[in-house]
Amino acid sequence: MRNGSRTSGGAQGGRLLVAAGLFTLVNNYLPGSDHLDKAVLNTVGLAAVLLGLACLAVPWERLSPRAPLALAPVAFAMLSVSNYYGGVSAYSYAVYFVVVFVWVGIAQPPGTSWLLAPPAAVAYLVPFLLDADAPSNAVPSVTVAIPVCVLVGEVLARTVRRLEQSRAALDRRVRLVERLAELATGLAADLDAAHVQSRLCSGAAELVGAPGAFVARLDGDTALVTASCGTAPAAGTAVDVPADALRRACAEEPVGLLRTDEEALTVLDCRAGDGELVLAVLGAGQPVREDLDVLRLLVAQACAALRNAETHAAVVAQRAHERAVVDVLADGVVVLDDGGCVLACNEVGAALLGTERDELIGTVPALSLSRDGVAVHSQSGGRWLETVATRLGDSGERVVTMRDISRQQALDEAKDLFLATTSHELRTPLTAVKGYVHVLQRRWEVLDDARRLEALSTIAEHTDALVTLTDHLLLGARASASRHSAARVPFDLAATVTAAAAAFADVSEKHVVKVCADGPTPALGDPGGVAQVVAQLVENAVKYSPMGGTVEVRVRAESPFGVVEVLDDGIGLPDDGMALFAPFFQAGATNTREFGGVGLGLYIVRQLVEAQGGSVSARNRDTGGAVIGFTVPLAGEPPLPRGDSDDLARSDGLRWTGPPP
Repeated sequence: MRNGSRTSGGAQGGRLLVAAGLFTLVNNYLPGSDHLDKAVLNTVGLAAVLLGLACLAVPWERLSPRAPLALAPVAFAMLSVSNYYGGVSAYSYAVYFVVVFVWVGIAQPPGTSWLLAPPAAVAYLVPFLLDADAPSNAVPSVTVAIPVCVLVGEVLARTVRRLEQSRAALDRRVRLVERLAELATGLAADLDAAHVQSRLCSGAAELVGAPGAFVARLDGDTALVTASCGTAPAAGTAVDVPADALRRACAEEPVGLLRTDEEALTVLDCRAGDGELVLAVLGAGQPVREDLDVLRLLVAQACAALRNAETHAAVVAQRAHERAVVDVLADGVVVLDDGGCVLACNEVGAALLGTERDELIGTVPALSLSRDGVAVHSQSGGRWLETVATRLGDSGERVVTMRDISRQQALDEAKDLFLATTSHELRTPLTAVKGYVHVLQRRWEVLDDARRLEALSTIAEHTDALVTLTDHLLLGARASASRHSAARVPFDLAATVTAAAAAFADVSEKHVVKVCADGPTPALGDPGGVAQVVAQLVENAVKYSPMGGTVEVRVRAESPFGVVEVLDDGIGLPDDGMALFAPFFQAGATNTREFGGVGLGLYIVRQLVEAQGGSVSARNRDTGGAVIGFTVPLAGEPPLPRGDSDDLARSDGLRWTGPPP
């Protein structure tokens, strides 16, 4: 009740006056009240009621807590007036005094009743001292009446004080429990170990009203602060207290107390997972039992939260590791729900489907799937994909692995074309050879010498074609197998190129082959391989210039390379000029294969050039025809790494652009 004494004390005093006034008015008309002066008592009663109502409207909260005590002497004075002029009975007098002291005991702190004892005695005695006919026992009775009233007031005051203290303690416990529940909820929801430790420090200091708190990690003989609040040492600093002293304090029961030169520490063990952690709360001494219980509960919740944070961090790290493993896979991985929507995927999977990972999540991709474990080949966005689906238990989800088999598909098609072409290229001369052999066998006797020589010449010509075709096939196989072991020796690039091109000077009456060189060009490589490359390029230039023209071979030095280019006036190159250097490719290739061959010539060129540390290039001329070139390292320059021609899906190492012809 005293929690609101500035309001309730004055209000209770007002109610007391109202009650006293009403009691006086009622007492005037009870049986046996004929001797009373009703006019005086009614006046006093009405005055008490009006004064009490006025007191109810007074803003007591703005006044001193002792201000309502002024109502007690007023009540005593009104009782004295009533007794002197109206003849109030002793019974009514006693009731009034008891009511006043009961109010004082309830509304005011202990000791207040003793302060009111003198004015109460005066109010009690004055009417009897002024009355000549006062009873003889009136004055002595004050020694009994007043102490009894004071005793009642003090007993009530102390009882109320204990009740208020109990209520305050209960309210504090309720607030502590509510705040502890809030902190526990926040700790349970926090999965960051550093945040959990910071919450623990601030929560512990708040719950016990400490100036600060810190969490320290014990490592050998040192204690390093990992989180703090208030006046505690900052995070990252070492505690002045030895680590062993903190360990001993944690082992004490019911709580560890550690005194330093500056202050006392309440130490609790909050070990969770790996490492030793302690919570130290700054304070003056032994905490009360309630605070200790709250700290223990908070530390227990924090330990659980720290274990959860460590487990969560381990799970996140494991998931990140698994995701990193999936992301670096060469194959695409997509996880589909039972409705076919994408739940997760790696970057390769999104790239194979022609989109970004974030855009793919939640969509239904266009994938061709079969029963679990069966590979399906399909086209998607210009790519050939091989997809294999596997169901994940009873979840309904499926993991789909995808692989780009476009290159393999292209190679398969090229091999099919190669087999068909090779069969055709082999069958044509073999058929001719077989036919002429049968003719010679059956009609040798009837044929004249001229016809016999003609047949033998045709057989020799077709045999040479077979030998050339076989040489190309063997050369392609050897070039691919030995590309990493080509010899590198100094030689004159210009002289080697000139000699190789000179062999084609009279190969065609419609073509003119010429070499343009600036002079000797010292190079480092395989001169035999370079001669083969030049021969193949010149042969191709003649082959793909059916209308004739000039085949020009240019040689020049552009440090750190020697550059060789073969220019023709032929049919030119397709849009993707670098595709010429893939195996089994043939410019202008159609079902008719009008230019013949198996499509290995430029593939061999590329293998031989890159084995020497050079590169190949191809482009169309503005005036018609093509320019196919290659580079060879110059002598005296640092040796360059050999190219990687095995990955035909890339053009790295193939890009070289010389000056326009």
